[in-house]
Amino acid sequence: MTCVRPEYYLKISQPSDNPKKIMWMDCGIHAREWIAPAFRQWFVKEILQKSQGNPRIMFLKNLDFYVLPVLNLDGYIYTWTTDQFWRKSCSSHNNGTCFGTDHNRNFSAFWCSIGAPKDCQDLTCGTGPVSEPETGAVCSLIESKSKDILCFLTMHSSGRLVHPYGYMENEASNHDELIQIGQKRASALKTKHGTHYRVGPTIEMLCQIQATCDEAMEAVFSTWMMYKGNT
Repeated sequence: MTCVRPEYYLKISQPSDNPKKIMWMDCGIHAREWIAPAFRQWFVKEILQKSQGNPRIMFLKNLDFYVLPVLNLDGYIYTWTTDQFWRKSCSSHNNGTCFGTDHNRNFSAFWCSIGAPKDCQDLTCGTGPVSEPETGAVCSLIESKSKDILCFLTMHSSGRLVHPYGYMENEASNHDELIQIGQKRASALKTKHGTHYRVGPTIEMLCQIQATCDEAMEAVFSTWMMYKGNT
């Protein structure tokens, strides 16, 4: 089952003589959440086809978009070929008796301390912090560009817009701004599609968990704005 396919990110940019900040978006961290990579395809198409002369997309003059189409590529393909409800990576553990790690429990911030088992369950945190190649690749890239990253988005597939923290009740350093932005997004989605999205920190919206990607961006890389944007 072990198979680590190469991963590629897209950089969507317009020429500029000035330094630009970065907005990061990854999709498909959980293999079975098919709508997230599908959303990514639509998003990229909209940006590329409508950016010219569209005042709503003029931000590309000041920002670059880095888009990782499918973070958990091995797991995603596995859901199409073998098990539609597979969530984790496809890495092998315990001498081939256990397979897969939840990438969203494998980041370094408070790794495996709360809400994640070390056995073969869906939420397993892996053999160590950032033990999965995919998690390591994301962390390496984010660390190399941490001074320029303005916003970190990771796309899932449930009706919530959540942000740090999940492992403690303390508020993120920019909690009020995250709430304000999340509520604006939720309001826009309701107006457009009639959908209802809840907004708040992970510990309130989901449960107490740790070592997620947004926790790492806040605690380790000091990225200013982190969001799990659920499609």
